[in-house]
Amino acid sequence: MTRVQLDEGKTSMYETAAGETTMPNRTIYVADGDLPIFEKAQQLAGENLSATIVQALRRFVEAEQEISRSLASQAPRECE
Repeated sequence: MTRVQLDEGKTSMYETAAGETTMPNRTIYVADGDLPIFEKAQQLAGENLSATIVQALRRFVEAEQEISRSLASQAPRECE
């Protein structure tokens, strides 16, 4: 497992006690077998891999929600 620090392109900012503005960091762990696809994504994304990962997560969430809605609409309904 490889640890990858994602700290670029954040939209949420925090102010420290000293009045400095900082961006939060996120760490993800990538399985060694998944490193080639991760590295290819980083090449394609350029400097902003965080935004690319968030875009992929949004697409994933939307697709899963659509599947759930579709299944719910196909569920048998009780007869009244």
